[in-house]
Amino acid sequence: KMDFYKYYEDNIQIILNEKDKISGTHSINLDNANKFINKQLNKRRMNAAKNLVENTHYIDFNNLFKYVRIIIRNIYNNINLNKDLYMYVGNNNKSFYFMSVIAIYYIKLYGFKLPIIIYNLDENSLDLMSNNTLIIIDDFSYSGSQMSNLLSKIYYDRHLIKKLSIPDIHVGIAGISSYSEKLLKNCKISNGLLEIYSLNYLINICKLNYDYINPFNMYYGVIYP
Repeated sequence: KMDFYKYYEDNIQIILNEKDKISGTHSINLDNANKFINKQLNKRRMNAAKNLVENTHYIDFNNLFKYVRIIIRNIYNNINLNKDLYMYVGNNNKSFYFMSVIAIYYIKLYGFKLPIIIYNLDENSLDLMSNNTLIIIDDFSYSGSQMSNLLSKIYYDRHLIKKLSIPDIHVGIAGISSYSEKLLKNCKISNGLLEIYSLNYLINICKLNYDYINPFNMYYGVIYP
């Protein structure tokens, strides 16, 4: 539902109810996992599938809530509260929106300053934010491409092309791969501030080599097995 604060209480209650229903003790069915591995078409794909199974980490709701709580405290310890504060939530069927509901839960719990909600990072929204503070919360970043593209678009379109101000951007991500973290921390935000808050040291996501990350050949922009 796109009116974020109007439907916030309903949405957080749905999440809390689901959180209480989930045991947090799920594990991969190894028999099914081995069937999945053995059905791969070649050795390279089998290695990729095996590595995927062996490096899958189950993050339950309790841990996710804990990570968001830590991220929110870290962000609010580092932002300038004299500036206007905005939070990008995106569409209501995306992870940004879901994670923002949990983030607002802790912002309210701690009595922190509530952010103004924005649904798009378009020219009008960036004009509105100017050089104030933008918070973006997401669940996991595997390749880093989605977030880096989003941030790079702000930098190139806004700063390089139009020579306009950009906000201080604080990105909180519950889990992040080492590759993604390196990519995001190399994002250039010139006259603004970019801070990345990640808890990969808590989640302990394993780094995979390139063959395992992308066991496909690329031909003219189309991925073939």
